Amino acid sequence: MKPSDLLPLVVLVAPILASPKVYAPYTKESWSNDGYTPSTTQSSYKAGSTGNSYQYSNKNSKNQKLSNASPSDTSGSYNPSGSGTPSDYSSGSGSTSGTGAGTGTFSQLSVTNANSTTSNSSVVSSGSIALPSGCEQKNGIGIGWLPSDTPLSTIESALGSPACTLGEYAHITQEGTYTDSSGQLLPHISDISTSGGTASTIFVASVMPDIPFTSVTSDVAQGVANVLSQFTSKGIQVWLRYAHEMNYYVTDGSEGAHYTGSVAEFQTSWKTMSDAVSSNPNIKMFWSPNSGSASDLKQWYPTSGKVDIVGIDIYPKKQQTFAETYGEFCQAFSSADIPFAIGETGAGPDLKQAWLGELVSAGAKQACPNYVGFSWFEYNKEADFRVVTGGETIAEQVLGTSGTSTS
Repeated sequence: MKPSDLLPLVVLVAPILASPKVYAPYTKESWSNDGYTPSTTQSSYKAGSTGNSYQYSNKNSKNQKLSNASPSDTSGSYNPSGSGTPSDYSSGSGSTSGTGAGTGTFSQLSVTNANSTTSNSSVVSSGSIALPSGCEQKNGIGIGWLPSDTPLSTIESALGSPACTLGEYAHITQEGTYTDSSGQLLPHISDISTSGGTASTIFVASVMPDIPFTSVTSDVAQGVANVLSQFTSKGIQVWLRYAHEMNYYVTDGSEGAHYTGSVAEFQTSWKTMSDAVSSNPNIKMFWSPNSGSASDLKQWYPTSGKVDIVGIDIYPKKQQTFAETYGEFCQAFSSADIPFAIGETGAGPDLKQAWLGELVSAGAKQACPNYVGFSWFEYNKEADFRVVTGGETIAEQVLGTSGTSTS
C-alpha cells in the first residue's frame, strides 16, 4: 500500500479458529466409527459439530483447528505423551510429538488448511524463513524499511546496523515479458550491503499488476522471476509481495494503483507467479492483504501455489496495541511454517513514536509468536511517517543505536 491508500482501522472480529468450548469430546464409539482404535483415553481430542474436525489440546501450544480432517497416511504417528514441540500440521503431512494427556499412537491426519478452502496439498510453504544474521532486531523482531528517496545506507548509518528488510514497489504495466525496464527494482541491488557473498538484508519486492489478473501470463511471471533472480544471484534473499492489498486495489475507490479481476482470477495469477519462482529457493511468496476481518480475507488466501509468509497492511490512526491490530490475522493465517511479517506500516506525527515502540515490544511476540519483523514506511506523504530521515531521533530512541539485537 502506498501512503495514499490509508484506510481506517477495521475493528477486529472473532477469529476464524473456533474456540474449543464449542466442541464436545469424542465418545469411544465415534472414534471407532472413524477408523480410530486408540489404546488410551481421548480426553484432549474433540470433534466438531459437522464432519471429522479434530483439535489437539497441548500444554506447549495453542489449540489448532484441523477442519474437515480424515484419517490417512498411516506412515505418520502422533504420540500425545511424547516430548518436544508439537506442530499444527499446517503442511498436512509428516509426524510430530508433544506433551499432553494420554498415551498411545494415532494415525497421521491429512487435513484441510484452516486458512483456506483448499487442501494443503495445493498450498505449500518452504518452511525455511529466517532473518539474516546480524540485521537489526529488538526483542527478536526484525527491523526493516521502505525508504522514500533515501538510500538504505543513510538509515543504517543512523541506527548503527544493517536493516533486516528493504522494501520497494514495482508495477507491471504491460503484457509480455517483464524486464523492470523502468528501473524500479534492479537499482536496489547496489543499495543492499553484502559481505562475502552473503547479504545482510532481505529485499521485499512489492510487485503490483496494473494489467488485469488474467494478463499475468507465464511469460509475465517468468520475467518477474528472472529480474528477482538477479538479486538472489548476489546472495540477496527476496520476499515477493505479489499483488499486495489485493482486497483493496480491486475496489473502485483504490488510489495509487488499481487491480482488475475477480477473486478467482487473482487466485489463478497467484499460482502463475508462484510457479514461475518455485525453482528458486531464495524467492519467497509473501501474501499481504489490506486491513480487513479474517473472515472477509479468507477468500483471498491462495488456493494453490506457494505461501511462505503472510502479513497485513494497517496504518493506525489511534493508539492501539499490537494484539488489537494484528492478533486476529496472525491467529487465523500464520503458523510455525508460515510466519507473520508486516509488509508496511507507519503512523502520523502524534502516534509514530508509540506505534514504533509497539511493533518491537515484548507484547508483540506474545500476541503473535510467529511474528518475525516489519518494514516501516519512511515517507513524508499525506502524513509525515519518518522516524529517521526527517530530522527526528524517534528511531534511535525506540530502537537504540548499538547495532544488532537490541533489547
